[in-house]
Amino acid sequence: MSMICFDLDGTLVDPLPGVIHCVGDTCRTFGLPCPTPAEIRPFIGPSVRGLFQSLLGLQVQRIDEVMAHYWKVFGEAGLFEHQVYDGVQLLLGRLKRQDHRINVITAKPATFARQVAHNLDLNLIIDEIFGPAIDQPWPGKIEFMKSIAQGGALCGSGYLVGDRGDDMQAALEFGLTPLGVTWGFGTREELLEGGAEVVFDEVKTLDAWFQRELPDPETHDLVTRAE
Repeated sequence: MSMICFDLDGTLVDPLPGVIHCVGDTCRTFGLPCPTPAEIRPFIGPSVRGLFQSLLGLQVQRIDEVMAHYWKVFGEAGLFEHQVYDGVQLLLGRLKRQDHRINVITAKPATFARQVAHNLDLNLIIDEIFGPAIDQPWPGKIEFMKSIAQGGALCGSGYLVGDRGDDMQAALEFGLTPLGVTWGFGTREELLEGGAEVVFDEVKTLDAWFQRELPDPETHDLVTRAE
């Protein structure tokens, strides 16, 4: 059995429609200039908080109020606008039937990450979801993983799959094989500079790679596990 860690946004699910909705609503509510989807994209992964800090400029004391509204809208509507990437459920299901441990490590607050996973029927496949508290600024993937590693959650070798350079850097920091994916929000160049061992352009090619790397029999019944 191997430990396979996945980033969430840009790796397993596409959050962009939900994030655009929530950012737009928040900007209209607080009279902020509304960024374009292209301007929003770089902040998915590193955290949308940084986007609002840049929009607020000198009004940084308002950031907690603005973020509270953003997460309110997110909980009411935004999380339901996330979409799972084609092939992800099949990939995760096959890995789980091989009895591998599936973890998610995300900048999204854990409470919302779990709701997204539940809404997209991923919750019975994923073993653990690690994310910050709603009011906790994102410290970066390496620093966040240090905090969960202290609890023994990252013992042993394994893999980390993500779409940003800091995912790759964090994988190397904790002795995990860094696997990059390009269907999310990072570039191939960013992933390679971060230390990706392999970069995949499609979910099916990532799945095929795991089938070669981990040719374990599929003996685990997901229905039994759910019960």
